[in-house]
Amino acid sequence: MLGVFIPSPVDELSYVTDTVNVNNGFFEGKLDLPHLSQGGYQLSVKHDGKIIASTYIQVENYVKPSYRMKVEKDQEAILSATPFNIHYRQNF
Repeated sequence: MLGVFIPSPVDELSYVTDTVNVNNGFFEGKLDLPHLSQGGYQLSVKHDGKIIASTYIQVENYVKPSYRMKVEKDQEAILSATPFNIHYRQNF
């Protein structure tokens, strides 16, 4: 069994700690992260108190891409029950 954790920058305590099974020298797991502030975090895997694997993750705010849609009609005035065409264009 291996311990997986993300240490807090304030102290030696972890934000998240979990245990994963080792199978033929490989480990795999899933870690549900708490709400983390923007910034960098170290994800480490320990065995008997020693770090055996580590990676850095970056947490950023999601920025929705800008989206524009342009709609044009083929007539200035549209009367009820009169067919008309519209053309639209969209881009990000």
